[in-house]
Amino acid sequence: MRQIYAKKKTNNKGFLLIAVAIIIAFLAFQKFNQGSFFNKVGNQNKDNIIAEINGENIYQKEVEQKYKTLLSANENVNLSNLSTSVLEILIRDVYIDKKIFLETKTSSVINMAEIEEQVSNFKTKLIRSTYLDSLTKNSIDEQKILDKFNEISGQFNAKNEYYFQQIIVANQEEAKKVYQQIFAKKKALKFVDALKKYSKDKANFSASENFIAEDQIKPEIVAVLNVLKEQEVSQPFAVGDEWLIIKKISLKLPEKLELEDYKEKIKQVLLKNEVEKVIGNLVKDANIKILIPTKSEEKAVEEKAVEEKPVEEKPVEEKVEEKTLDEKSTATNPSASESTDEASQNQEQPSQPEKITN
Repeated sequence: MRQIYAKKKTNNKGFLLIAVAIIIAFLAFQKFNQGSFFNKVGNQNKDNIIAEINGENIYQKEVEQKYKTLLSANENVNLSNLSTSVLEILIRDVYIDKKIFLETKTSSVINMAEIEEQVSNFKTKLIRSTYLDSLTKNSIDEQKILDKFNEISGQFNAKNEYYFQQIIVANQEEAKKVYQQIFAKKKALKFVDALKKYSKDKANFSASENFIAEDQIKPEIVAVLNVLKEQEVSQPFAVGDEWLIIKKISLKLPEKLELEDYKEKIKQVLLKNEVEKVIGNLVKDANIKILIPTKSEEKAVEEKAVEEKPVEEKPVEEKVEEKTLDEKSTATNPSASESTDEASQNQEQPSQPEKITN
């Protein structure tokens, strides 16, 4: 029995030794891996060193990132294709960034907490915009843009615009008289002068162009304008109870919408709509519970506290009566009023000297 027990004890020692050896080997392997990893990174960085300033290494990746930042470029750049002067500018800018970063560690000029907060906010916005862009960038195709363009074109429905002058008179006879003066063989009256002299409406003889869309002009006038040539004067015609003579000055045709002029704008509108859909889907099932008092709730609590506050009793002040003493006495005792009047009359009369008797 002792022999078996002793044998079993010996095996446990061996197991412990093996376990300890495995743990040591594992830790050594981990340490070796970490060291080899950092060495690998270090070697890679050393391999990518493209410049040196006062003993400070400038790496290829840093310069490439600076190029993208300064030029707002997304594509990769081959630094070998850049001129020496451009490369020097990029390298110097990278060096300046490094020096400033080192200075901020020991300087109190910059509040690093604020910087970190701004970086965090920018990171959040960047992640949000990148995520939404990735979901929507492929959702807009040429057909959707074309459909939206056709929809806008249909709503636009541009009209012709006319620049014209008109003479408005009361009846047909007067209209004929004015028309004859305009086209008289001798001493013909200019249209503008006839307008100033005879027209009931003298507001449209200005030399400045004033184009009016056809849907804002009476249909009878539009019909005549469509027949006239530019600078041509119409014969008298009736519009309601009035008679008109018009002169067509100029016509402006509606501009034709071109897809290429609006393509990018339409695409941005459609992308915005898609982003709103994505955001809507993210919050459609959101059950918002506000756990802090809002302004309206705080106001309600304050009003309730004011209502529940006991009101202090104040002594009632006697009101000063507006009536005079005479009015008061008159109201209570009319006879007293008469005696008062007599007394006042006596006071007004000069007193007579007493008669002295012998």
